[in-house]
Amino acid sequence: MRCRAWIVAVTVLFMSSWAEGTARASLVDDWLSVGQLVARSDGIFIGRVIDARSAWDGERGEICTFATVEVQSELKGAADADGTIRIRIPGGRVGSVIERVGGAPQFMLDETVLVFVTSGGDGCFRLVGMAQGKYAIRQDPYSGIPFAISNASGLQRLVPASAGGYVAEPAAQREVLLRDLIDAIEQHTYPRLVMR
Repeated sequence: MRCRAWIVAVTVLFMSSWAEGTARASLVDDWLSVGQLVARSDGIFIGRVIDARSAWDGERGEICTFATVEVQSELKGAADADGTIRIRIPGGRVGSVIERVGGAPQFMLDETVLVFVTSGGDGCFRLVGMAQGKYAIRQDPYSGIPFAISNASGLQRLVPASAGGYVAEPAAQREVLLRDLIDAIEQHTYPRLVMR
């Protein structure tokens, strides 16, 4: 009887998540600093999203989105011969099936981005730290100065609770001047020599 109740509960939970689209939360150990993002990256690129398509991954039975970025600047690593990179992001939509993955960012057509990526071994890059590895670049409407926004919604980290145990802390949106972010990246990518 106990086993049957458990099976019914799991089935109801599965069916309710299936009806709304699969959702998975993502926990991280800690928020990554710019230095950590640089150290874990095989490539750091600025570019424009020229394509974003979702497809089933036959091996894993999951939906993935593939974003193609036309590279405008290589801060670390090199783009493909055609000047693009392809990034694989978990989740997406195929037909009427939606799979949502907490912490997986969306890539919008014609969006300008700065990405921290690592090689996936299959011709596609993966974002370092999920959404932490993608910054959308926007211009201030008044000054025209570009700034970078990292929206890591869906990511959480466990922090000690005052009453003991742990609580999940959601990620906050990071916003920084693009020039400051590039300077920080270059500081970690090309360490300055110290003369004595």
